[in-house]
Amino acid sequence: MSVAAAALLGCATDRSAKSDAWAEQDVSGHTLTLQHAMRVESFRFADHGDVAAELGQKSDTAAVKLQWKIVGRRLRISDGSLIYEELVLVSRDGSNILARRGNGHLARYRLR
Repeated sequence: MSVAAAALLGCATDRSAKSDAWAEQDVSGHTLTLQHAMRVESFRFADHGDVAAELGQKSDTAAVKLQWKIVGRRLRISDGSLIYEELVLVSRDGSNILARRGNGHLARYRLR
């Protein structure tokens, strides 16, 4: 690879990394809801890392208090010691979010 091609690739990578990264202002005060036919995951992010979560199936959900923080490019949701989920932002189109879950699968969310 030529030096010019490597420089162009580096610029493109840097630009996409900035646009496809979580930011505290994107999360704090907002709700992230999984778009799924059967599963329920709704995270209401408060200031200072608190999360009010609703988790389960459409027919049976549970309210859970969790914590959030941004670690590198990951939005980490945990109970303080065990990680519930780590989401890497893949793309964002308005309020529609495509994220890679900790298990490697892609999931669609809505951020409001």
